[in-house]
Amino acid sequence: MTVPPFIDTHHHLWDLENNPYPWLMEPIDHFVGDYSAIRKSWLIGDLHKGAKDIPLRKSVHVQAEWDHNVDPVGETAWLQSVADDPGSRGMPNAIIAYANLSDPNVEGVLERHAEHQNWRGIRHMLNWSDDRPNFRFAEAGDLMRDPQWRSGFKLLEVFGGSFEVQIWPWQLEDAARLANDIPEVQI
Repeated sequence: MTVPPFIDTHHHLWDLENNPYPWLMEPIDHFVGDYSAIRKSWLIGDLHKGAKDIPLRKSVHVQAEWDHNVDPVGETAWLQSVADDPGSRGMPNAIIAYANLSDPNVEGVLERHAEHQNWRGIRHMLNWSDDRPNFRFAEAGDLMRDPQWRSGFKLLEVFGGSFEVQIWPWQLEDAARLANDIPEVQI
């Protein structure tokens, strides 16, 4: 059987020796349980090796929780340098980065992300559970309704960025309202 050309639409890379990914350095109480098997560097060569039996043509890197206390554009700059290296075959071809859309200074962060050729948008993980703390990935449960966060969200249109929504099923009503209220931002 012939395998058709493939685009990996959601993958991560991390270089634990040179880049800050705190969640991969020390175990945390994570809803998936023990994730020690992935607590090691995973680089573009590992992606290509893992895809050796399929015709991987392009890839989309989705932000991998670079330390939020460090400039998030650092991850985008690193990934762009990976993509610019001839050995990467241009991958990742698209970068979905992180920005805290509630930050009053988010416009400058988005502007700097947009300077990178492969940048396509933002994932600000919004998962929230009132009763299960390890199901909380966001700073609060109501961000999609928060005026400050929505102001940051609207700026994505200015920079040509999309938004990758990551929520739990019980948050879908807020996401639908967000998409309806601000249709100019692609989700």
